[in-house]
Amino acid sequence: MESLKSYFTKALQATIGLTNNSYLACLKDAAENVSDSSQEDQILFEYNQNLLEIVSENNFALNSDKTNEFAQLLGEAHFYLLCKNKGICLERIKEGDEKTPDFKFEAQDMYFEVKTLSVVSGSSGIRQSLEDSLDAQIDIEDQLRKGKRVATGISVVQPYGEKPYQQGKGTITAVIETLIEKTRQNIKSGQYPNGKSFLVLNLSIIPPFRTENFVLRPAYCDDYM
Repeated sequence: MESLKSYFTKALQATIGLTNNSYLACLKDAAENVSDSSQEDQILFEYNQNLLEIVSENNFALNSDKTNEFAQLLGEAHFYLLCKNKGICLERIKEGDEKTPDFKFEAQDMYFEVKTLSVVSGSSGIRQSLEDSLDAQIDIEDQLRKGKRVATGISVVQPYGEKPYQQGKGTITAVIETLIEKTRQNIKSGQYPNGKSFLVLNLSIIPPFRTENFVLRPAYCDDYM
């Protein structure tokens, strides 16, 4: 049976020359890490099987709803794997009729709810990006048909929408405000059962404009350290 890594790579390759799912491409490293570790851990194996069901569907990489669904599930699996690699073994809480956290750390009675924040406008935002990329590809092919030796096209990827480009609005400030708004939408009663319950935000599908891991953290200069 083919691996999650193989299916994921083939799904991206199938869109070459047609369009580009930039958001799905952001998940490549996490998908490969979960795929490579799935035979070593039962919880990761279960995640891997569920992810395989999604990624093996026809035209998966062209489906904005499936991209979002895949990202949410992968975000949970990747967080579990990151914790495991740090020596923290989490218990996965099975979904039921009521809202519950995703994981429990038994040793400290701690709970974790993992949310992979999607782009502004969610699935429709991903769909718009796919359509822009498709239009750009059509434009390139049209230029080549007309005899141009070099053709170019422009597509737009705006995971944070228009806010970072508004006059007088700083880019990082706009990104933080957008993340706060999206985070508030993901806080639901029942997923935080005690004072040691934490919301984990996975930004793999909407990384900040700069990629250093300290970009969204407060930074303090200390000349003596």
